[in-house]
Amino acid sequence: MQTLRTHVIRCALVVLSLVASSVVAHAQSVDLSVRSRQLYADVPFVLQVTASGFEESPEPVVGDFSIDGAKVSYLGMSPSVRSSRTVINGQVTRSREVRFVYSYRIEAEAPGTFSIPEITVSQGAVTATSSPGRFEATRVANSRDMRIELDVPDRPVWIGESFEIGISWYLRKNPRDQTFVIPLFDHPAFEIEAPDGTPENRLAFTAGSKELELPYESSEVSEGGVSYTRFQFKAVGTPTEAGRFELDAPRVVAKLQTGDGRDAFGFRSPRYELFKATGKKVAFEVKPLPRAGRPSSFSNAVGTGFSISVTTSRSVVSVGEPVELTVVLRGERGLEGLSLPSMIGEGRLDGALFDPIGDDVTGTMADDGLSKTFKVTVVLKSAEAREIPPIEFSYFDPEDASFKTTLSQPIALNVGGADLVGAQDVVGGNRKTNSGSRAAVNGTAFAGDLTPSSADQTLRTMLSLSSMTPVLAALYGLPLLLLAVMLWVRRTGESRGRSSELRAMVKRVEVAAKEARSTKAETSAAALMSAIKELGKATGQRPGDWQSEIESLAFDPKRRSQPVPAEIVERAVTEAKSWVAKGADRNKAGKGVALVFLLVAGGSGEVRAETSLSEARASYTNALETTDRGARTRGFSATEAMYRELVATHPERPELLADWGNAALGAGDLGTAALAYKRALRLDRGMARAEKNLNWIRQQMPSQLVVESDAGAVDSLFFWHRDWSLATRHLVAAVAFAVFVLLLVPWNDRFARVGRRVAVLPLLLFLLTLGSALMEPDTSAGAVVVTDGQTLRTADSMGAPPAIGTPVPAGLEVSLRERRGTWTQVTLPNGTIGWLASTAVTAVH
Repeated sequence: MQTLRTHVIRCALVVLSLVASSVVAHAQSVDLSVRSRQLYADVPFVLQVTASGFEESPEPVVGDFSIDGAKVSYLGMSPSVRSSRTVINGQVTRSREVRFVYSYRIEAEAPGTFSIPEITVSQGAVTATSSPGRFEATRVANSRDMRIELDVPDRPVWIGESFEIGISWYLRKNPRDQTFVIPLFDHPAFEIEAPDGTPENRLAFTAGSKELELPYESSEVSEGGVSYTRFQFKAVGTPTEAGRFELDAPRVVAKLQTGDGRDAFGFRSPRYELFKATGKKVAFEVKPLPRAGRPSSFSNAVGTGFSISVTTSRSVVSVGEPVELTVVLRGERGLEGLSLPSMIGEGRLDGALFDPIGDDVTGTMADDGLSKTFKVTVVLKSAEAREIPPIEFSYFDPEDASFKTTLSQPIALNVGGADLVGAQDVVGGNRKTNSGSRAAVNGTAFAGDLTPSSADQTLRTMLSLSSMTPVLAALYGLPLLLLAVMLWVRRTGESRGRSSELRAMVKRVEVAAKEARSTKAETSAAALMSAIKELGKATGQRPGDWQSEIESLAFDPKRRSQPVPAEIVERAVTEAKSWVAKGADRNKAGKGVALVFLLVAGGSGEVRAETSLSEARASYTNALETTDRGARTRGFSATEAMYRELVATHPERPELLADWGNAALGAGDLGTAALAYKRALRLDRGMARAEKNLNWIRQQMPSQLVVESDAGAVDSLFFWHRDWSLATRHLVAAVAFAVFVLLLVPWNDRFARVGRRVAVLPLLLFLLTLGSALMEPDTSAGAVVVTDGQTLRTADSMGAPPAIGTPVPAGLEVSLRERRGTWTQVTLPNGTIGWLASTAVTAVH
């Protein structure tokens, strides 16, 4: 009975403990905490409000609160989830605690004691309240060894105008643990950002609820006969509200080195004390943009030095065909939030001639932050269109307080231009005489091959240097490794046999020493000395003075019947073993050859064709069979986009590249077509349809921009230089080198003699194929103009004069010389050098 009562009581205690733990786990609470040990006036610190015991969703709401004499700014919330498991008497209890941590920045305006009120956190009908708190803020002394200045424009600024903010920090002593308080950064009427670029030196500043990494430069300056180290920080501000703003003075609090002290271990350590520096108050005016004289093309662009350029994917079009326009806006700053105005309207495209079907109003920023690119697709509605007219872009210049308008260059259109025919109409033809205009091919038969690749060949893989790197490394490295190992085996055979003999001699010395310690000296001393002398002879060493001691023991009447003393035996054995070590040190340098070879094996596998490949092939076939010219061009344009995505996934497939080029050619995009064919021929030199179509494109180029070229002497002399790809020649050279090295491996004396004679044949093949590969012309600079109607300029500027009198057509093959921001310097086939927009040129590699 007593046992049963005790068991019931224990069970009741377990249940009570589980209930109590559940109640505790789900009880809501609000706690306040700060990380700083010491709080100062004018120095912000972070107050954390931690809400525990609430459900994960929805997020609890913190009630508004204020602290008399201090500024309170909300920084944000970060959740924290903690899971635990408790096992009591075999019962497993799992609990999940969610904590919401709300951060507030508190800044005491003057020294004193401050009261934090009760802070209430609610989640629906569930609420919890913190206990009130208090904190004390002490005064921070000013220092003449530190100053701060804030530099803003001394004129009114305009809404949307991005202006530069300068912060100068002057120091005479080493600082640490600095905190900056810039009221302008915290004002809700201004957006503060770090300037573009990636300088090495940056320092963190707080701007509202975010942190900025501002770049800075340091210099030594002297003011009023006092030398300072000046740190100059830069930021960019953009006002979002109009009005006059009077802001508090900027401040910085930092610890400055005031001398040397001693640390806890008595070592000298620099001593730091906290000081404050306060700048001057800042006041300036933000004006609203004027409404009078605002152009219709104005889209809230505010700044200086704006320009606009427009390029088109092609200039030969038909009614109903889409044309992609690339609009590039350039400016000194203020491009981040800039949107593109409608392309239809006064000073822009005529709605009776063009119909926009897709506007990229957000655009893409360039890495340097000085330009923004928009893509706009328009459909030609009327044959009366003769050009893409100059496009207006209006902006407000804050320096002149006026609206300004800039214009793009017009682009001539050839409506009803070149007509490509289907594969059933493809015929051979002689080269046409080209007078310089692409319109010269209008109405002529297409002397090329638009036949698509076979379904089983589209994704075939060709050898490439990048994919063969592991194979080439193995063919060059493994034979050399094998040769080194075999040479080491032959050269060290004698020394390795000698090492075995020495180990046997050392073993006999150890056995004799063991006998000498336990048996009579008259028999064991002689055996020990015999083993040691044998080892000394083999190693070229002579025993020390202990030799006579051991030998005398065998003849000493008093000691001959006793074992050899242990200390003498130890000394003899130790010295004998050292002879072997010395001999090993002398022979270490010549024992062998070490070769470390690292083979990085790369896995390869056939990539499964996506379902979009069949869709692209079906779209290509439909476009090829369409008889209406406009519908056929639109079909090829859609097909080209499909193949472009496939090529991005499978860049090393020559048949797929040729299909992409055919689709682009059918769409009239000679630039993309030429680029695709050149990439295909780079992988497979023998692809006839790619070479045939590329030659046809070359025939369409203006004759004054190209020159005739013949096959080089190397192509004529070495057939493999002409017919084998660069990857194939490297592979043949690697195989020949491997055979050459393997023939030099000394498997045995007879093979070594025959191998050296035969090795000259693979060596000759290796030299020929490798030499052919090394003589391969450098095509890394090869590129194709992909945007039609480009103006080649003499310098990297829109204002530079043209280098030639005719526009550069899409499809022209050029050589890259230099990239400079949004401009690229190229060399035309006729040797002319000039600058094109970087977006208009694409490298082959």
